[in-house]
Amino acid sequence: MQNGMSLQALQSLSMRKNFFSFSILRWQLLCLVFLLYALAGIFKVASWGNVSAFYGFGCHPDICFARLNQKMLPEPAVVYPSGGYDGQFYYYLAAELGGAGPAVVDAPSFRRARIGFVWLTFWLYRVGPEILSLGMPLFLLLSQLILVYLNCERRADFMTAALALNPLSLLCFLLVLPDGFALQLALFAFRGLSRASPERSRAGFSFLLAFALLVKETMLAFPLALSASALLRIFQSGRCKKENLSLMAYSLGSVLPLLLWWSRIGFTPDQAASRGGWPFSGVIEYFSATPASGQYALLIILCAGLYRLRKMMTAIVDPQSSAGFILLGISLGLISLATGHEYWANFANIARLFLPLLGAFFVQRYQFPGKAVALLLIFSSVLILTQQLS
Repeated sequence: MQNGMSLQALQSLSMRKNFFSFSILRWQLLCLVFLLYALAGIFKVASWGNVSAFYGFGCHPDICFARLNQKMLPEPAVVYPSGGYDGQFYYYLAAELGGAGPAVVDAPSFRRARIGFVWLTFWLYRVGPEILSLGMPLFLLLSQLILVYLNCERRADFMTAALALNPLSLLCFLLVLPDGFALQLALFAFRGLSRASPERSRAGFSFLLAFALLVKETMLAFPLALSASALLRIFQSGRCKKENLSLMAYSLGSVLPLLLWWSRIGFTPDQAASRGGWPFSGVIEYFSATPASGQYALLIILCAGLYRLRKMMTAIVDPQSSAGFILLGISLGLISLATGHEYWANFANIARLFLPLLGAFFVQRYQFPGKAVALLLIFSSVLILTQQLS
């Protein structure tokens, strides 16, 4: 009986191990990503009857951006009885660059600091505002598929699949926000710079990373982690100094276009940093109240990151893993400083700050598979899909 029970226990353990150590072919993962995004998008459009429902065009009694930019809106346009959300400002700026005339936005330099997505899509407005309203979400869908393909091996592990299907990028797609695109592009460039040796190859990846920063400034975590890791390796071993100096130069060089663009439009980091405060004070304050269920998922992800951080000092001496752990530390620091009520009181606002942390989980997936976090991410994406259906 004891031997039988032991055999049963071993079989149960083997089943659990096989379940959590699954792999999926790359083309199968791409099909899942397409189905998830397409279904969520179709449900959203069907519920409002118009593709402009993606954007969050808003008309609040205090200020009505939809009315102020009415001449550039598609016909007909879904306008929410609120201030709207950030996706509308990407549309207004793309229409302005496409020839519609000056756009009215809430914070001109702050909005124009994230110009990358606008540069890629503004030409669609020259065909027509309806084409732009359809083209921007389609671009995000296609770019997600292409970059998931590039960031995935022939067989995808659990964390790779979870990152491709993660709910934060899906949420950004449904709001026409390019944050998920910026994350995938930054990861591709990050991995390329880490592995590339020819100078020409590194220059190309540095350009892609620079563009990811122009799409979303929080991706600064990636070049900073790469350059800090290269500097650390120089001090640790003293070998391959030329190689590490080259990596530092290309990583930090990717930040230069962002700084030049900020200087041109008059944006300074304190315009965003002024909404921060003491580390984790916003997290503590928010969860001392009664948060929504979605924020609990973010809290679990945050705790998983902090758990990994405690092992950082032992793993940072490993040249192969130091960049991932530095990226983890920078990502957690970014989240910890987001203390303003406007961040934690709005799920989309705070969720977007977690994207670099998901990138760190992906980079560290060989040291920490993160199966529980991967399951949580996939489950949360399914919840978002069912919410769109309902």
